[in-house]
Amino acid sequence: MNVRNFNDRSCERYRPYFDAYLDHELPVETQQDIQQHVVSCQDCARILESRGQIKQLVRNVVTREEAPIELCSGTELSSPAPASVSFRVFPRA
Repeated sequence: MNVRNFNDRSCERYRPYFDAYLDHELPVETQQDIQQHVVSCQDCARILESRGQIKQLVRNVVTREEAPIELCSGTELSSPAPASVSFRVFPRA
């Protein structure tokens, strides 16, 4: 059985945000908090690095993949034309 040290549960507080951290979806302050934690926690640094590598591998595979021509031509023909949108500006009273 592996023993985990959660440093007074601080790791449990940060780990749920690792994916959002890697995708730059967090406020700057939260990003900085996670960076500070990872500098002092080798376990979380390892987990974050691993997730970053997995995300990069998935990105590489997805960018190389192309949709079949049948799918591309089918979606162009079946998509309805975008509706035109107009806005009316009312003068302020």
